[in-house]
Amino acid sequence: MATSERTPHRARAIVVWGLGTLFLGLGLLTAVMIGIVAEQVRDRLDVSEHTIGMLSAVFYVAYSIAQFIGGIMLDRLSPRWILGVSSLVAAVGCVLLANASTMGVTVVGRVVLGIGLSTSFLGAIYLARIWFPPQRFAVMSSISQLSTNLILAFMLIGLSVTQTIPPLHAAMIGMAVGYVVLGVAIFLLVSRPGNAAAAPQGDSDVGIGSQLRMVVGVRQFWFGTAFFASVFGVLIAWNDLWG
Repeated sequence: MATSERTPHRARAIVVWGLGTLFLGLGLLTAVMIGIVAEQVRDRLDVSEHTIGMLSAVFYVAYSIAQFIGGIMLDRLSPRWILGVSSLVAAVGCVLLANASTMGVTVVGRVVLGIGLSTSFLGAIYLARIWFPPQRFAVMSSISQLSTNLILAFMLIGLSVTQTIPPLHAAMIGMAVGYVVLGVAIFLLVSRPGNAAAAPQGDSDVGIGSQLRMVVGVRQFWFGTAFFASVFGVLIAWNDLWG
């Protein structure tokens, strides 16, 4: 009986975690695709490469601020609503970028896309944490990153071999369709497991400022932040500025 009860739970855990991983992968795919079609954006708007770099900065500023807010919301609200709405917001951002013919609309599109994708990484690791035992958190998180990187690598290899650069409009509309389908799937299938709950009331009574002071007082936090920022920041700059 115990085995038969664990099997459906395990299958459900894989599906829910898989949707979070798919959101992460689609987000990374979108970020790379924006770099691939950057020249088309520059030609459409008739702007310099420096302006394209500023557009990337706008995206990551919106992404970073929204990610902090998204983390707070994931601890308190249903991941179904947070991730589902985020996916649909990302779709809106892609549609705006697909049809943008002015700098203003492009900036708005980048901001909306950054807000939508802000929970993609958080969602993947959050779902891994609540659906799998603590001793499997690291390996499930690494599998999420591994699978998304492999998909990304295969896409780039395919584009390189075929020497194909997709049209800006088609690429962004395709991404938008993917986010809509994913958002619907998240609304239908993603939830917390029966033994998991939102943050306890006692935890939510602690102010954000107090929580931040607790975190920044930990030395390992600064080591981890410095390592992640140095590695991830270089990769982002390389992709956005030099493709």
